[in-house]
Amino acid sequence: MDSQSIFQPNPVFSLEVFPPQAQLDNEGFNEKLAILKDINPDFISVTFGAGGQINNQNPLKIADLIQQKSKITAMAHITGLYQSQPQLSKQLAQLKKHHITKILAIRGDYRNSSQPLGDFRHADELIAFIKGHGDFEIAGACYPQNHPESKDTEKEFYYLKQKIKAGLSFLISQMVFNNENFYHFQNQLAAHQIQTPVEVGIMPCTSKKQLQKITHLTGHPIPAKLTTLINYYQSDSKSMRQAGIEFAIQQIIDLSKHHVAGIHLFTMNDVEAAKSIWDATRHTFKS
Repeated sequence: MDSQSIFQPNPVFSLEVFPPQAQLDNEGFNEKLAILKDINPDFISVTFGAGGQINNQNPLKIADLIQQKSKITAMAHITGLYQSQPQLSKQLAQLKKHHITKILAIRGDYRNSSQPLGDFRHADELIAFIKGHGDFEIAGACYPQNHPESKDTEKEFYYLKQKIKAGLSFLISQMVFNNENFYHFQNQLAAHQIQTPVEVGIMPCTSKKQLQKITHLTGHPIPAKLTTLINYYQSDSKSMRQAGIEFAIQQIIDLSKHHVAGIHLFTMNDVEAAKSIWDATRHTFKS
């Protein structure tokens, strides 16, 4: 299914999961898969780790299980830094073998390492290479509050246009906790004549530790409303979890009123929370 068809006429709902560090636990994952199948998202993205790490078979097995057992399209993450063209060609061949044709292509993060940076130092180079090596549908990342490494908004939109020109079909935003930031970003996209569909990244924040990690990852402060909520419930983990889920639900309902192209839910493998969010918001996605 191509991107134009999944984004019409209803907004898209997709999920992100990550593989366990240890050897694949089929029984445990099958339990999660049953819940994911019940949600029936438009696709499920599977993180493959830094450098793609398709040589680690767990992510590939999970993506394969998602497609074979649930009949839901799986998306593989591919990062560009520290990869050579031959390495990436091999990884793309593995994806083709498993009939995985949807890819999230991102530059990736720099490491404190003497390892050579590889052949793909910018996301547009990675996207162009993938586009030229098979019939892949490629998504890219966008940053409503700018990339953590960048303070220049105009440069951000220049790079975004370069990625789209290289062959992106749609975009997934960095996690958003203040919808007003995304609405401002929508206006900026329109001003720069960018019409590529954008899924809004949403992550239910269910613990104070998670909140601190998010701040570190995004490089941006968390809205005071969410911080207050987490601090209020920090001694009651059950209530905190529910409050975080409800915050995400209200975000999605509000976003749907603004006719966003879709929602990409970062599940952190908490598929029960994902199911609660879906049950409360499904009416906004499918007629």
